[in-house]
Amino acid sequence: MLLLLIKRFFGRNEAGNGEKASPESVVERIVQGEPGLRDTFIAAYRPYIAKVTSRFCKRYIDPTCDDEFSIALSAFNEAIDQFSPTAGKSFLGFAETVIRRRLIDYVRKEQRHAHTV
Repeated sequence: MLLLLIKRFFGRNEAGNGEKASPESVVERIVQGEPGLRDTFIAAYRPYIAKVTSRFCKRYIDPTCDDEFSIALSAFNEAIDQFSPTAGKSFLGFAETVIRRRLIDYVRKEQRHAHTV
């Protein structure tokens, strides 16, 4: 299902030359300053962000009311800024790592306050 969504949103021609836009090339265009592309890219990958978050939390994540989803969204945005194509890792793998680390930090912070009323 995720692959189907990715193909639907990024299966279009990137520049009209028949090549499909990879997440890495879209991130490169975002970093170069193409206006409005960041919001479109994040909106297209909301299902991916929700899936990574759900896998981490081991429960269904409701994007409208769960704090974990908003943390994952900001981590995905941070991954766009920090991604380096020369590092040798795919963007989605890098974004998943950043999301997981931010969620681990959030869980640790919340566990500190779990015993207070």
